[in-house]
Amino acid sequence: MNKDENGKQYEQAQGKRLIRVDDLNQKVVRVDSSTSSTFQADNSNGLLRKGVSKDHRPDWAALKVMLSLLDPLGLPLATQVVSGNQADDPLYVPAIEQVRAVLNRSGVLYVGDCKMAALKTRAVIQEGSDYYLTPLPKSIVPFEVLNNRLLSFYQLSEISPESKLKPVYKKDKKGNDYLIAKGFEQTKQMSAE
Repeated sequence: MNKDENGKQYEQAQGKRLIRVDDLNQKVVRVDSSTSSTFQADNSNGLLRKGVSKDHRPDWAALKVMLSLLDPLGLPLATQVVSGNQADDPLYVPAIEQVRAVLNRSGVLYVGDCKMAALKTRAVIQEGSDYYLTPLPKSIVPFEVLNNRLLSFYQLSEISPESKLKPVYKKDKKGNDYLIAKGFEQTKQMSAE
C-alpha cells in the first residue's frame, strides 16, 4: 500500500474540491490496476519487485498502480502505488474506501474486472450501500453452472426466449433512450462477514 498518509490526504482533499466545484456526475467509478515493468533490479524493501508479469518477463522488477476513475470523465479519484509482486484482489477495498472519502456519498456503481469479484470486496461494496458490476470468474461460476442456468432460462421461456429478456437502455446526449443490451438476471442469496 501507499504508506504516504500526507499524499493520500492531499489527494482526497483535491478530489473533494473538484467534485464540489464542478458538480460532476458521481454515479460510476471504474477501479483497475496496471503493472509497469522496469529493467531495474528487484528491491526487496521498495516498490520494484518481481512478480507475475503481464509482459511475460518474470525476471523484470515491476510496480503496480491501482486507479479509481470517475466515469465517463476519467478523473482520478484515488491512486495507489504498490510493489509489483502484490495481487490485485486485496487492492480493491482500500481503493474503494479512498473513493468513498472523496465522494462522501452512497449509491455509487463500482465497475471492475473479475478480480474485483472477490466475496470480501463485493461485501464491502454492498455494506456501504453501493453497487458493483464485474464479470464473475470461473472460480465463482464454473462453466457448467453458467451453461445450466442459460439452458434452464431458454427451456422455461414458453413462447420465445427473446421475449423474456429485459432491455437495458442508456440516454444519449439529447436525453433519448437507446438500447444497449438485453439480458436476464438470477438472484442468489449470499452472506459474508
